Amino acid sequence: MRVPTGIFALLLAVRRQQHNESDATEKNVTELYTKAADQLGSTEAPVRLAGLYAFERLAHNDPGQRQSIVNVICAYLRMPFTPLDVTPSAAADGAQQKEYQGQLQEREVRLAAQRILAEHIKPDVQRTFWTDIDLDLTNAYLIGFHLDDCLVRRAVFDGATFSGDAWFRGATFTAQAWFSGATFTHRARFDKARFTCGASFHNAHFTDYASFREADIARAWFHGASFNDHVVFDGVRFTGEDAVFDDATFAETARFGDTTFTGDASFHQVTFNHAVDYTRATFGGDAVFLNATFVGGVWFRDATFTRTAAFTRAALTGDATFDHAKFTAAAVFDRAIFTGSAAFDRAVFTGDATFDRAAFTGEATFDRARFAGATSVDGATFVGVAIFDGTTFAGAVGFNGATFVGGVGFDSATFAPDTVFVGANFAADAADSGLIVNPREFDTVTVDTRDTGTRKANVQFLPTV
Repeated sequence: MRVPTGIFALLLAVRRQQHNESDATEKNVTELYTKAADQLGSTEAPVRLAGLYAFERLAHNDPGQRQSIVNVICAYLRMPFTPLDVTPSAAADGAQQKEYQGQLQEREVRLAAQRILAEHIKPDVQRTFWTDIDLDLTNAYLIGFHLDDCLVRRAVFDGATFSGDAWFRGATFTAQAWFSGATFTHRARFDKARFTCGASFHNAHFTDYASFREADIARAWFHGASFNDHVVFDGVRFTGEDAVFDDATFAETARFGDTTFTGDASFHQVTFNHAVDYTRATFGGDAVFLNATFVGGVWFRDATFTRTAAFTRAALTGDATFDHAKFTAAAVFDRAIFTGSAAFDRAVFTGDATFDRAAFTGEATFDRARFAGATSVDGATFVGVAIFDGTTFAGAVGFNGATFVGGVGFDSATFAPDTVFVGANFAADAADSGLIVNPREFDTVTVDTRDTGTRKANVQFLPTV
């Protein structure tokens, strides 16, 4: 079949037209982009605003330009900005008044830039939503920055200053989110935010109230972070391989109630200057509190430790509550210092538990606690009353060299055969107090009869002071 020559000519003309239209469109985009950039660099605030809105229109009409335009807007916000804190007096000269007005106008331009970013990364408004956007606001000065319910890919806020409230409630970050060294001058809200690839708040500074309630965070880095006001992590799910709070400082109350740590949780050398609550928290990996300082009260009531719980050399100045806590693997409290009361009532230790050289200044209670593995309290010191009423030691247990200065009670306690108190010291008032069981007799103490029973070799009773 022979195709008429006219058809070839028509096809060629169409292709030429499409090519010309494409060239014209590309040229038009380039011209609009250049004009908007020139406007954004103007010394006049109204012209800069016009440049921002020109960029917004261009991005809306051309999806291929969106990330580039977002990069430009972010670059503008990264430029230095120092707000004036004090309104010039009526006696101020013209130069001061002009400078102040210029700062006010620049503030409005920056707020407009922030609004453009926020409005186009909200997936619930599909008509204006820009997908797969990255934000780089390193060292930016942000004013009342609100990204509630936004969806972004990668976000970098390292070194940024958030002036005014910073809201990220319900926001989703599908790639890494960085807030290292950021400063939050007012309230920071990350409630129900989702960090699917992790978030870094390394050395971040929270001046005011901070809340991460019910957030989902894959890997979390808060090492060196400082919280100057109340902070809430209730119900947070740390789903990554680790959550790191090493060397963090909490000035006011910190709440981790019902928090889940799927991987390791590290609080090495963390400082809690006020009360901290881990009630019903679940630690799926190792829980590390080495050299941690708890100045206020601390609650681990009903907490679950699936793997090693390490409190070696921790300093617990306020009351410490571990009632009903469950330790599935090793529980290590060696050389820990309990200055207030320490309560482990009805706690369950499935793995080995060690309190070697631990110091209990206040009352220490282990009522009805259950130790399934080996238990070592060697060299521990109990200055206050120590109560082990109804406690069960199913594995080997040693109180070798332990010192009981205050009262001590073992009413209805149950010991496995391999139990030793070699070199343990009981003060006379500890032996004769009406509040306790006389340790000379271990009345009502049950010893497994399958072996030699409890050995009390070298037990000493110190004279009453």
